Amino acid sequence: MFETNNEIVVDKISKFTSGLSEMSVLVKRCKIVLGLNPTFNVCFLRRQVNEVAHALARATPSLPSI
Repeated sequence: MFETNNEIVVDKISKFTSGLSEMSVLVKRCKIVLGLNPTFNVCFLRRQVNEVAHALARATPSLPSI
């Protein structure tokens, strides 16, 4: 699962788009990589969800090891 807070990127990867812009070339390459494994998925997460994940990641090193 690939998660991003950029809804435009998710839309472009999800829908068929063609073109010669740098963005179109990158989207095409992403689709090729994602096509290598049918279980790969790209989804949109709101920025607030990202902030929670970052806060948890920052707190993890301060926790005692098991």
